[in-house]
Amino acid sequence: MMKKITFSALALGLCFSAFAQEPVNSAAVAKIRTEGLDKSKASEIAYQITDVAGPRLSNSPGLKRAQDWAVKYFNEMGLKNVHLEAWGDFGKGWQVDKYYAATTKPVQPLKNSYKADAVRYTDEDLEKMAAATPPAAGGGGQGNRQGAPGAGNNQRAMMMRMIGMRAAIDSVLLAEGIGLKLTYARGSHGTFFTSNGASYKLDAKAVNPELEVSSEDYLHILRLLRGGEKVEIEAEVKTSFYDKDPKGYNVIGEIPGTDPKLKDEVVMLGGHYDSWHSGTGATDNGAGSAVMIEAMRILKAIDFKPKRTIRIALWSSEEQGLFGSRGYVKQHFADPADMKAKPEHEKLSAYYNLDNGTGTIRGVYLQGNAAVKDIFQAWLTPFADLGAKTITISNTGGTDHQAYDGVGLPGFQFIQDPMDYNTRTHHSNMDTFDRLDVEDLKKSATIVASFVYHTSERAEKLPRKAMPTPAPARP
Repeated sequence: MMKKITFSALALGLCFSAFAQEPVNSAAVAKIRTEGLDKSKASEIAYQITDVAGPRLSNSPGLKRAQDWAVKYFNEMGLKNVHLEAWGDFGKGWQVDKYYAATTKPVQPLKNSYKADAVRYTDEDLEKMAAATPPAAGGGGQGNRQGAPGAGNNQRAMMMRMIGMRAAIDSVLLAEGIGLKLTYARGSHGTFFTSNGASYKLDAKAVNPELEVSSEDYLHILRLLRGGEKVEIEAEVKTSFYDKDPKGYNVIGEIPGTDPKLKDEVVMLGGHYDSWHSGTGATDNGAGSAVMIEAMRILKAIDFKPKRTIRIALWSSEEQGLFGSRGYVKQHFADPADMKAKPEHEKLSAYYNLDNGTGTIRGVYLQGNAAVKDIFQAWLTPFADLGAKTITISNTGGTDHQAYDGVGLPGFQFIQDPMDYNTRTHHSNMDTFDRLDVEDLKKSATIVASFVYHTSERAEKLPRKAMPTPAPARP
């Protein structure tokens, strides 16, 4: 059960004395906390995104259902400029209509893990993050994903070799006319992880029917074959493809700014809306999307009239390469190929992202932007009782804030408790509504709403890092 603590305006004011240089509106924080923690709609929003819309593969009917619902909900909420905005061409969508497989003849052991699936950051973990040193200039370090210099290029080369090898094998198997390909899926105890899929290009060639199989079933079959037994499998797989509209779309909505001088400036928040197909995309990234939608609802519910325009974006095709956010940034702010800023580049104050599962926010990654440290520390202070107090200079990667950071804009991802994201739910058949911690979603939405509120009300936009130089063309 969540412990609720009521703050008086005086108590909140005392909390902020250490950061007097960065104003914090204690009355607004109190309103946001009451709306976000006591009157939350996060659970209902997450339910619509996951259980009702279902899996949200790029350009699939499931994603379209979720996008249509978001447009309707944004309009009901009173947001303005609500629309689906094309970011470019994606290709064909698909969905699995039915899949079934069973071993019919003959009619399983793995190593047990005694390590807990779901964990939260300890104080020691957070202290280590806070003590991190700034990333190397020009480096693309990614927090806990950070590798040695050149690691990104090595990983990319390895991935390209694996893709080439897989294509060669599939070509041989297709020529052989196989009936079904079974692939070993990572995971155990009923969980399997997936990120597989054939090309989504409109002119892509046909591929072999393929099912990713849980480790228990796969190893069972393998042991039987190695033991000389004859194994028979029956299967039925039906997949539909959608190619009438190959464009990808993001969902956009706004709370317009009201200050005569600042209303054309923008504060953005968002998360990716697409998912994989083995579950309903609850922690990746129904959770982040629900939190950001709820943050907008909170701000509307307290009748906030922001100085700057507040804009939410629900991205598509993140799973294939941050396509939705990168396409949007390229159209509105700058093309990373030449780093020539468009007029809107100067107007953005910040972009806030959430995409690391259901875990509550514990702080912020600064992406090497030391100038915002004291600002964010002041904004986190009212939420220390919720466990959110850590600022780390470190970078983190793998999601849509990188599209902004990559063209010199202040783009941030929040630190979140890991929970069972990497051990059980990320891209797995267990990624369903049941894996969401609704109390964590409430806390996160409340913190995001406060960050967005204070960003919109600052006298100045958030400080920025230097504009990067254009990346050299890849061979």
